[in-house]
Amino acid sequence: MFGVRDDLLKLPGIRRKLRGESRIVPEEGFPRMGPDHYFTLLERMHRELKPKTYFEIGTESGASLHLSQCTSYAVDPTFRLAADVTGTKPELYLFQGTSDEFFESDMLRRMDPSFDLAFLDGMHLFEFLLRDFMNSEKRMTPTGCIAMHDCVPMSMAAADRDWDKTVTRQWVGDVWKVVLILRKYRPDLYMEVVNVAPSGLVVVRNLDPTNSILDTEYDRIVRDWSKLSLADYGLPRLLDDLDIQPNDTNDGQHGEPVPARRKTQKARSIAIKTAVKSRRQRRYWGDWHFALSFSEALERQGINSHVQCLPEWEESSVEADLDLFILGAPSMPAPSGRPRVLWLIYPGKTEGDVARIMREAASSDLVLVASESFATKLRGLGLNAEVLHQAFDPNKMFPDPSRRREGFHFVGSNYSRGDRMRPIAEMAVEAGHYPNVYGPRWAATPLGEKLVADYVPNDELGDLYRGAEAILCDHLPSMRENGFISNRIFDALACGTPVICDDVDALLPEFRPFVYCCRTAKEFSDAVDAIRNEGEEKRRSRFEHAQDMVLKHSFVARAKAMTDILTALLEKK
Repeated sequence: MFGVRDDLLKLPGIRRKLRGESRIVPEEGFPRMGPDHYFTLLERMHRELKPKTYFEIGTESGASLHLSQCTSYAVDPTFRLAADVTGTKPELYLFQGTSDEFFESDMLRRMDPSFDLAFLDGMHLFEFLLRDFMNSEKRMTPTGCIAMHDCVPMSMAAADRDWDKTVTRQWVGDVWKVVLILRKYRPDLYMEVVNVAPSGLVVVRNLDPTNSILDTEYDRIVRDWSKLSLADYGLPRLLDDLDIQPNDTNDGQHGEPVPARRKTQKARSIAIKTAVKSRRQRRYWGDWHFALSFSEALERQGINSHVQCLPEWEESSVEADLDLFILGAPSMPAPSGRPRVLWLIYPGKTEGDVARIMREAASSDLVLVASESFATKLRGLGLNAEVLHQAFDPNKMFPDPSRRREGFHFVGSNYSRGDRMRPIAEMAVEAGHYPNVYGPRWAATPLGEKLVADYVPNDELGDLYRGAEAILCDHLPSMRENGFISNRIFDALACGTPVICDDVDALLPEFRPFVYCCRTAKEFSDAVDAIRNEGEEKRRSRFEHAQDMVLKHSFVARAKAMTDILTALLEKK
């Protein structure tokens, strides 16, 4: 029956369960799942993944737990064990209680386990499964895998939050929403909905225990998704989003550390080339940290990447499908026979730099530009140019509404000579405000006494921004004239911190409520007053915007775009 092992079929309670599930007839329009049962897929995952530790929520009869032969942890409010759950397991731990209680328990803190494989089959409400996923992911090993049950409903009544037993005996609740939520908020995950009876199995890989976006967004997700019904969402739309895949029993796919979705191509690689002049200088260059964060996001998309400073550009040991030049300075090497993409996040300091970059752009297969107007200019010259704005690292730049904020900070070098200062600093001092400064060449200026440090480690910038009343920022003339926005604005807003900067036309419309552009000392003072007298509604919208930025402007979002770009370029070759 359903291809399930004979030893399970011999158990009366489990045989009844399987017999009942074999008789499920989906409502018209809903998919009929099978012919294999989800037990067969779970068994194969155990066999091919060979986990050292297994975890499950929703054990009930013990049939799924019976499949595990490694150290196992199981959680259920009321165990009704019919199967032999001990078997040859070296260790078995049963926790009778809710999954929330388990994750808060002394038992978990004492044992501090990590899991290679997890099976989630708990409460059939999306917020419960979402919490189970969030909590489980934090304890998964780097190559771990999570399987989630019951995300493919068989009828409208089965997909409701409230179970009306007078209408249907098959109820999966609204856990189908979790697939949609993860597709939206966690594009870095590899997720496949597999066609197994009776209600599918969602296989999730490429897990990241350090990713905090679901924790940050949890309250909003629950608020936004709780009242949504399948009738409102639409069955055709759901089936398209689920993208149900066949259970290929012979390809070994679920046991390999590869992207789970069939649409994903084999692993590709990118050589990320920065203009950092030497290995010794790498940690002082913002471009280097930018490239490292982007590289990590690409890895989460299944793309191998290698970040290079200038002396490493010609390394023959680095194999790649594509060369990605960050900034495009100084001079790009001769064609390597693979696609060349230039990502312009900054146009240089002078008109000569801009002219040189225009020449470099002409030798690229594609130019990605962090400026709408400059991309338009390149397209007018017949070049293949697309807009790809700056980005931020959501693991470093994230909001903390509970954080006490004090002080105004400027982070960056003072490129003006003598006792002169950058425009935003001049404006601040003229207005009677003396911000803290971090960076070189400030000592001889009127802000010399406010110099905190010549250098801020990249890993500490987020904490500095989160604790500030506002971050100050300005732009070189070449940036303003060509429509480029400082990366500092992205970072600060992602931390939920207001920005005071020089007047810049190219500021993204969604940023304008939280970025105070100034041309005079009076306008600077007005900006300070507005920030310090901010109302609760404005404060709330500022932090909500910070959360929204993860989906639009994080390196995760940019890596997803780069995946599509890489695929398109390679298809043309």
